[in-house]
Amino acid sequence: MKKIAAVIIFVFMAGIAGASTYTAIGTISPGTRARSSTINDLNSNIATAFALLPDEDELALGTFNAALDTGTANTYLVSLPTTPAAYVDNMQVVMIPLNTNTGASTINVDSLGVVSIRLQDGSTALSAGDIVVGVPVELRYSSVTGFFHINRAPATSGAVLDSDFDATTFLYATSDNSPQAKTPTEVRAILNTSKGNLTGKIAHASSTDATYNIPEDQHYGGSASNGDADAIEMDLDAALAGMSIIIRDGAGGVITLDPNGTDYIVYDGTAGSAGEAFISSGAKYDFMTLVCYDAGVWEVVGHDTNGWTEETP
Repeated sequence: MKKIAAVIIFVFMAGIAGASTYTAIGTISPGTRARSSTINDLNSNIATAFALLPDEDELALGTFNAALDTGTANTYLVSLPTTPAAYVDNMQVVMIPLNTNTGASTINVDSLGVVSIRLQDGSTALSAGDIVVGVPVELRYSSVTGFFHINRAPATSGAVLDSDFDATTFLYATSDNSPQAKTPTEVRAILNTSKGNLTGKIAHASSTDATYNIPEDQHYGGSASNGDADAIEMDLDAALAGMSIIIRDGAGGVITLDPNGTDYIVYDGTAGSAGEAFISSGAKYDFMTLVCYDAGVWEVVGHDTNGWTEETP
């Protein structure tokens, strides 16, 4: 009864506001008898108004603007439960597409005319896969643009690297912008690391080993230090453009910083010999900051005042 009462109120309010769903009868004066024709007109007008409204199930389920597509891919054709007289601003169509689109697409609603479907930016035509077979898509019309616009993100943009995609290979760009083939599992592992270029937290580690082969992630905005006062050799990876690292004496042990292969270090504007290491003074908090702008070359952009010396060949 509450639903019926609500709809009756809606019908009569629509009539008061001047809408076409209800036609008011003439005013009956107080104290007079209403003619049967007047009552019959009232009954007929109410019946006509209700016939123009969505039924109770459509209202309850929100399907009064829903339609099944009967067209072809890129050329969608629908009929709404209530036939509109014309395209109007903000007109909504919720369509179950019969086909996935393969490019720019159009829609024709109740034979009112073919209209292009565009994205929410106002002008961009659809790309392949923006409409997916069987997936409801909400469209709204604008008389300003003359288009129907998809009222959601493209259906394919929500793809995530979950188990459904584990058989697919993805390209992952390394810090030097060279692509590598990675499975989704490998990509997830990369995204779950604390590398500085992903999380903003630098990769840092210290070592008490006599020789410390600095891990790859510390070469990209990270740092490395010795953990005790014993001498330590720190071995750098091959220098690739985009790498940077801070070497720090954390405990007062001499650091021998050894570049990879024929790489060399430019210290205070002077290039060292190919493959030759630089040695710290052994004072606690000695440091050297290295940046690679060109493959094979480490440039020192900052160091402690104690200074570093090139290892004797």
